[in-house]
Amino acid sequence: MKDIEDIRASFDVLDEEKTGLIDMERFHILWVGLGFDANVSVTDLSIHVPQDRHQAITPNDVLTVISKLGNGRKREDELACLFPLISSNGKFMPHDLVALAGDVDDSLTTEEAEAAIGEKTYWRLDDLRKFLSV
Repeated sequence: MKDIEDIRASFDVLDEEKTGLIDMERFHILWVGLGFDANVSVTDLSIHVPQDRHQAITPNDVLTVISKLGNGRKREDELACLFPLISSNGKFMPHDLVALAGDVDDSLTTEEAEAAIGEKTYWRLDDLRKFLSV
């Protein structure tokens, strides 16, 4: 299922230490970044995660909460919410593309990233949307 793949890939990006766990703050970033209701607070989400796991949330915890609360995903807002997390000061540069590929266990060289970005030295949000056809 594409949604589950999106959620797991986003989780992996936010799991910077690669432990398979994130905290409540990162879960909220993931929630908003995936286009769910930004008015749902960290506290609102935490009610649905066992107290002893607030600092060690697993992908399955995320999927469980999303299945309970995740109505109304605004897919058109996803990239806009995630862009600041995956870019450098509003510019998506080749090294950002290499890092993003690595976060989802893909291999990409700097040269390949530069070729993908093309003549520009970086992309803005609209450039990335065009590239991804979002």
